[in-house]
Amino acid sequence: MLELYKNIKKRREALHIKQNELAALLGYADKSMISKIENGHVDLTQSKISALAQILQVHPAVLMGWLPDEDELLKISDSDKKPVRVPLCTGVIRETLCLSVDTFEYIHPFPGQESPDFFLIAENDIRADVHLKEGDLVYISQSAVPKAGDIAAVYESGKGIRLCRIVSDEKSPDQWILGKAVSFKSRL
Repeated sequence: MLELYKNIKKRREALHIKQNELAALLGYADKSMISKIENGHVDLTQSKISALAQILQVHPAVLMGWLPDEDELLKISDSDKKPVRVPLCTGVIRETLCLSVDTFEYIHPFPGQESPDFFLIAENDIRADVHLKEGDLVYISQSAVPKAGDIAAVYESGKGIRLCRIVSDEKSPDQWILGKAVSFKSRL
């Protein structure tokens, strides 16, 4: 969560927005609340994170630190970006992933980043704490081990595959963790 607060301040400063200006846009009386937010002294709701992202002209996943911001992406030359074809995961049968012949081109945002093995399309039943919208593409790496706080693809018998935030490092016997989300892409 600390990354969220640092990213809010970094993005606000990059856009040359003063704390009192941001406070007014968010409906706060003065800049003291923005200072508290940027110093990590305030827990933000999903709706506040979304409002901040809209004002700061960035996807909420960038503020959360789950995706690199565009400035970081621009520092990487096009020759360093290597496109790969990633299949869509359509389900699980007998603990085996069913991968579609449909693929989507994925370009690594950073050289050396975990490569995704498949992607999922976020559906309307995703949990609010995941901060994804229906239709977003979520790239999953099976070799990346999710830790508490990470978003993962989880298979639950009778419920299918779901995207959820890992709340503890203990594994549940009725869940099979398919992999960690390593990247997201909004489908506009």
